[in-house]
Amino acid sequence: MLYKRKNKVHKEITMKICFIAIAMICLGCMLFAQTEANGLDHESVTEINNQEQNHEIVMLTIQTINEKSGLFLNSHLSDDFSFLNFRKPMVTTVLNQYLAQLGEVTEFRKISESVDNGNLTLIYEFDFSGNLGTRNVTFVFDENQLLKQLDLLQTEGQIIHTSPDGNPGNGHRHY
Repeated sequence: MLYKRKNKVHKEITMKICFIAIAMICLGCMLFAQTEANGLDHESVTEINNQEQNHEIVMLTIQTINEKSGLFLNSHLSDDFSFLNFRKPMVTTVLNQYLAQLGEVTEFRKISESVDNGNLTLIYEFDFSGNLGTRNVTFVFDENQLLKQLDLLQTEGQIIHTSPDGNPGNGHRHY
């Protein structure tokens, strides 16, 4: 009896998987037909996918700010990502410390979009809780749709060089 029940459940799951696969194939055919009917070529479809991916990274940034953890963004950062004039490997530490001090993002809206030398720049307006209020946030993406630069509050960080005696000079780097 137990064998028949498992076999029945297995058949039901197999049928559901087949139905989903057929539905996905039909959806793909419909999307292809729609892109052909609307005159969209492969490049246009790719551009739409890139815009969706960039929007996803903006949403991950909001999640990162609200949850105070840069872990969500790490896989979406380019090798030359910069934040507050810091680059890898220090940038992730600085980013996490910075995010821990921000209020939550309560609302956001896209202000502008531009492309320069293959880099996409998106400017959003974020409404922060607390004393920060409304601020512009700039996202710069490279040609691989990875985040190349993030300007949250239009501030800059500095590396202070000190000499061994503690005075400013050409000594060790302190971040």
